[in-house]
Amino acid sequence: PRSTCTQEFSPPYMSFWTYNFESDPGWSTYLQKVSAMSDDQEAMEKLRKRYYKREVNTSWDESTDPRPGTKAQPSQPQPKPQQQQQTNRSSGANASSRPAAGSAPTSTVSPFSEGFVSLRSAWFLANISVVLHCAWFTIPFIGHSMSIYQRALISAAITYVIVLYTSVFKGRPFPGLNMQAWAPVLLNDNMHYLLMCVTVLNTSVPITLALIPLMICAFYHIMDNGSVLTRRVPMLNLLFDRARPLRSNAMLIVAYTEILTMVMLLFLTLTGAGSILSCLMYFQFLQMRFLTSANSRTVWGIIRATLDRWTEHPRCPPIVRRVYGGIKTQLARIAPPQAA
Repeated sequence: PRSTCTQEFSPPYMSFWTYNFESDPGWSTYLQKVSAMSDDQEAMEKLRKRYYKREVNTSWDESTDPRPGTKAQPSQPQPKPQQQQQTNRSSGANASSRPAAGSAPTSTVSPFSEGFVSLRSAWFLANISVVLHCAWFTIPFIGHSMSIYQRALISAAITYVIVLYTSVFKGRPFPGLNMQAWAPVLLNDNMHYLLMCVTVLNTSVPITLALIPLMICAFYHIMDNGSVLTRRVPMLNLLFDRARPLRSNAMLIVAYTEILTMVMLLFLTLTGAGSILSCLMYFQFLQMRFLTSANSRTVWGIIRATLDRWTEHPRCPPIVRRVYGGIKTQLARIAPPQAA
């Protein structure tokens, strides 16, 4: 999920910043076709705007960006002659209070903007924490502990909370019990992964598969916003250049591991290490991913085709075929027919 944690966006412009470029295969293909690639955030933002305007929403207007400097300033009315004379008198009286030539200008940055810079830094550091703790957790006999597992999930949850706050809730009244106001929030990818973090955090044993999608997403967040790191650690450019063409395959791996995590939760529930509530919450997460993510629908289609081929084999036991047919019928009631 891509962060929008540096600005407060108006509703028309928020459609661009809430769009999930990482789950769009066309965006990855577009990046590969672009000849001039850069890790600079401003250059990447221009590429995203160009792609969104051409391929996603041709009626999108970039002028709705409410960030400072993007809106045309209204023209100031010309003062009347009497007002001009009063202005001249007041300017002579206040001349002594003006700074001398060559002195440092007074800062015009508002605390509001500085606050968002702090949130952006916290978001970026939390993504680094996710990658480091997930990598640490995979080390045998040293990092494979429940505390490191929980730190990775909490760090990931912090990143999604920051993005939700800055892109959805900041400057707007709390939705409360208004389900119509909650609808766009529930369709946000950051809300989905926040639910996932909360769900797998409540298990009594760590689920390694649950950390894979969080680590992959955090890594690509760092890559897209890591111009500061690449300037200080130039060797990271080589790693990012190798990982950039693999983004589409990485997003498919994310979708596969999300589904396999559900299998692990079911196994833990049957063995007494999990809970039915965790399974229900995670199933809701999978349903939201299926409805909003093209990668998830692609992976579900591949799995369904594979299972159909296996159950249609003559050696498949009839009871397995009947159970699979019942599960498939129940899932078809939940998912839209065109997506299933």
